[in-house]
Amino acid sequence: MRLQSRHMSYPQSAGYPPLREAIAAYLQLSRGISCTPQQVFITAGYRGALNLIGRALLKPQDQVWLEDPYFPPSYHLLTQMGAEIVPVPVDQNGINVAIGKILAPDARFALITPAHQSPLGVTLSMARKQALLAWAEQNRALIIEDDYDSEFLYDNRRQPALASLSDNILYIGTFSKILTPALRLAYLVVPPDLLSHFNTTCHAWHDGSPLLQQAVVTDFMQEGHFSRHLRKMRAIYAQRKQMVIESLDQVFGTRFQFDISIGGLHLLAKLAQHEDDVTLAQQARKDGFGIAALSSRSLNADCGKGLLFGFANEPTPEAALNHAKNLQKCLLQLTDASR
Repeated sequence: MRLQSRHMSYPQSAGYPPLREAIAAYLQLSRGISCTPQQVFITAGYRGALNLIGRALLKPQDQVWLEDPYFPPSYHLLTQMGAEIVPVPVDQNGINVAIGKILAPDARFALITPAHQSPLGVTLSMARKQALLAWAEQNRALIIEDDYDSEFLYDNRRQPALASLSDNILYIGTFSKILTPALRLAYLVVPPDLLSHFNTTCHAWHDGSPLLQQAVVTDFMQEGHFSRHLRKMRAIYAQRKQMVIESLDQVFGTRFQFDISIGGLHLLAKLAQHEDDVTLAQQARKDGFGIAALSSRSLNADCGKGLLFGFANEPTPEAALNHAKNLQKCLLQLTDASR
């Protein structure tokens, strides 16, 4: 792109207009979301989007349904903003709406990851979607849809976003998984009846994102590079996912039982109930492995024991196998030390 004088000025609080237009067009085609560019607010990452929602709408002690097991940044941000967190268990069909209605029938918000639940990887079933939307409409609640990695579904059966089915959805998307988290660039789509309120809040509080970065991403999308990049990375990540599974199977045998989700950028390896996944993950991180414990993501629900593996950065089958062997050595050292 050519640097112009307008790229050196203070950015508009709601975001660079051409980028908002490009995102609105992309969401219509890829996620079935019909929105105007004016409904799109550019934020400094996912945290920026959730912070904008909190500034605009959240009142102290507002109840918020949160999936259990959960995504830690969501929990910490909402807690810091004064929300009352209501953990709602997740099963193979997604968040259990019936239990949520028992625990907090009058909650004001529900924060969910319907396309690919973090961390379990399940997809919210259509029956659960309908139940969730009915509850929200009846109680005038708002659903916050965190659509953090729906671009990476590998079976070509992409389901429409929840926001395509209702007008009372606050939809969050991010470029962190698609491009790089270093951009700190995400977006929030708000319902039309909340536009005025969000514009006022955004003007007063929103820090925004650097205009030059927004302009670069705009060109990337408008010139067709974005869609080509997604097609390429889907194929690459699908291959890397499979080779990591095969490497871990080769080294660990039946110790890890994989819950194979249809997408995402992490694998969930289930462990036997007697295993200490927290200690295993801590030792692995000391030795340089980016691994998290499943049980540490639980608030109240018993989600079992397991390890969460990222696979996006594994370049070759040989590298994946070496990493699996090194991980085995790391865990063997931990076993020997505990004897």
